[in-house]
Amino acid sequence: YHRCQACPEPVPEPEPEPVAEPEVEPEILTEPPPEATEPGAFNILDRYRNYRGYIAPDGTCFNNINQVIGYINIDDRECGSVESEFLGAAKQALDDEILEVEDANDEQIGTVHLGRAWIKDENEKTVAELTNAGEVTGHGSTFLGQFEPFSFRDMSTIGLYLLLVDPGMLNEVRG
Repeated sequence: YHRCQACPEPVPEPEPEPVAEPEVEPEILTEPPPEATEPGAFNILDRYRNYRGYIAPDGTCFNNINQVIGYINIDDRECGSVESEFLGAAKQALDDEILEVEDANDEQIGTVHLGRAWIKDENEKTVAELTNAGEVTGHGSTFLGQFEPFSFRDMSTIGLYLLLVDPGMLNEVRG
């Protein structure tokens, strides 16, 4: 304690300011982590064929700094955010080859055409088309990335990822 001249009582010393830990920039991964190569996982490459992230077999979605960016319940075709907020879901349309994707407000934001490997927006404009190698091209035939390994059986999971978890991957503007 030090004595304040104007105070009859001793005043405690002020606590020292906490020293802020220097912020560590997360490391951007250039190769998928080992868990991304487990059976049932999808590696995701960006438009430059650099590692973008992966979808784990349980539907957990990671970015290229290995942070969780969302969740896909593969069996129920539902998506959630990191904060456990409902993002939306896919439901079977009248045509068995089409899934209608709705956001958390039950607004249709797109469709996934399972047989043709097309993903369309709410206006029926094709925003992505996948090849049998998992390569994604956008509306203007711009290469947007790739899912590895790819099977047409995985179109519902990939459609949910692109429309609800990581819609930025569909951006055709380079930047």
